[in-house]
Amino acid sequence: MPDAGSAIQPEEIAYLTCPRCWSLAPFTPYATLTFRCSRCEWPFTLAAPAVASPAVPATTVAAVNTTGTVVAVTVTGGTLTFVYVNGAQVGTTAGTYLVPVSGSISITYSAAPTWAWALPAISAGVSAGGTALPFTAGGTSFAAGQVLIIDPAGSADVVVVTGTPAGTSVPVGGMDLAHLTGVLVTVATLTTALSGAGLENVPLTAY
Repeated sequence: MPDAGSAIQPEEIAYLTCPRCWSLAPFTPYATLTFRCSRCEWPFTLAAPAVASPAVPATTVAAVNTTGTVVAVTVTGGTLTFVYVNGAQVGTTAGTYLVPVSGSISITYSAAPTWAWALPAISAGVSAGGTALPFTAGGTSFAAGQVLIIDPAGSADVVVVTGTPAGTSVPVGGMDLAHLTGVLVTVATLTTALSGAGLENVPLTAY
């Protein structure tokens, strides 16, 4: 880990597949959200994917989450009968539902609701060194091995999901920082930190 004085640095991320050399290798931090592949030594930036709300589809028709991260879909208004995530019924009323990466959400309704897609937020504050992220519901939308950024627009913390999430708790590696209730969480995307003419085109990879 680099010497950054008193600044807290993220821990090494064990064994991501590098989008440049395609090696399964540890990634070592040298800035807050910048990591270096230990095999090819290229620097990459971890970032939050962009999340936009698609149009509400027709009743019973599924919308697929193509954002690259878990999304919180907040449904309001309308006259609803059922809400399904990945084909399983998760509710019958308006509310917020977590949808996994590449997962789907569909609503059965007689009067169309509106919805907003956004990054999910933790439901309670967590202390530095904590090993679980609390959610009101839908924690199982995350998956073991995913690399998460906690508070991507603020005091960012990088952790890895270390086990099987429960409905209201996601097990992670120890957090460097304390985080308040309502802090956003995203599955990280990995892109090259180098830019400029003559550099090779390195693809974006979601984790």
